[in-house]
Amino acid sequence: MFNEKEIYLTQPDHISPGEMTVQAPQTFSTTHEYFDDININAIEPFNGIPDYIGKTISQYATVLNTSGRFICLDGWNLLEEARQAQQETIHCLIHVADNCPDEEIAIRKVATRIIPANGKCSYLETVRNVKALYQMLMATGENLVCFHHGGRRRGNEFINNKEENIRLILATRLGKSPNTISKYLNHGEFLNDNAIPVLMAAIPDQTVKPNKQFFEEAQSNKNKMLVELKSAEIPENEITEQLSNYVLQMFDEYKRTGDIQNYTRSQAADSEDNHEEVTPLEDADKNSIAGKFMPRTFSYYPGNHESLEQASLNINDIKAEIAIIAASLIDLSQNQHAQVSEITLFITVSISALSQCLQKCRTIDLTIQKNEGGNTIWVN
Repeated sequence: MFNEKEIYLTQPDHISPGEMTVQAPQTFSTTHEYFDDININAIEPFNGIPDYIGKTISQYATVLNTSGRFICLDGWNLLEEARQAQQETIHCLIHVADNCPDEEIAIRKVATRIIPANGKCSYLETVRNVKALYQMLMATGENLVCFHHGGRRRGNEFINNKEENIRLILATRLGKSPNTISKYLNHGEFLNDNAIPVLMAAIPDQTVKPNKQFFEEAQSNKNKMLVELKSAEIPENEITEQLSNYVLQMFDEYKRTGDIQNYTRSQAADSEDNHEEVTPLEDADKNSIAGKFMPRTFSYYPGNHESLEQASLNINDIKAEIAIIAASLIDLSQNQHAQVSEITLFITVSISALSQCLQKCRTIDLTIQKNEGGNTIWVN
């Protein structure tokens, strides 16, 4: 049997005389959340961070209950409206956290409009989900106006174009700009059901992920390959298959090197390895979009001798190419029957063509600098 002294010494929290104790720092985590009616006069504002200019889209004010105080984190406008309606109480979403100092309250107030209540998803999940929403809304038999938000459900902003109206709905409902929604859709375009799970499997990897940076770097190569496939009149399902495989190939490269090789250089290297002759662009089908608008393939290796392309470069020729591109875009803008897919392809081809013009201008400038003994550094 233990005596009283022995029982005391066996307690797990017993600290020997002279032993230092290190207390864990206090954290201000939320212990629980609930909805309740609170007397309006009992709710304090927090002025350490200014209130947001835009009104909250929530029906309820967000209030922090800390050490018996009720502090409004978001939705002060709802309290003002309740006062004007002569209400005594207001229904609030209440977060409970003990002994929060002003710094913690400030962090929470800022986070209300930055971190979603249920946490963030990965960039790839956003791309996948926005693509799925777009496809659902394109297929729906419902009136699109009913999916618009709040007072916008009258559909006054809609135009006679379903694709653009869906982009507007997604932008409004997801709190993004229409341009951002378009970027998500571009990044998810031509990714099939096999490619997405493979990319998703890489998300737990904390070193390299299919993140926003990867998709932005890969998009340029996707566009260039897409132009070639469309010009060759490849069927849509085969385009999806080839581009999906190409995205996976680029991600493997991205994981190995942290970068993605330019599509044009990659194709040139493959042709060199396979001893294939690259067909000049001017010999392509003249009725294809690429055949009409893409300048001839331009490449320049800055070796010890001036290349033929470099020697023959003329600024007036470049201006003439730019004029052709501009005229084509003007014609397109005046075409009442042009569809979004056609416009997208024209713009993609024009960007590629202008990129070639830019490279020629840079080469001319480098030649001038070399002749004058100067040095130019280009920052991309």
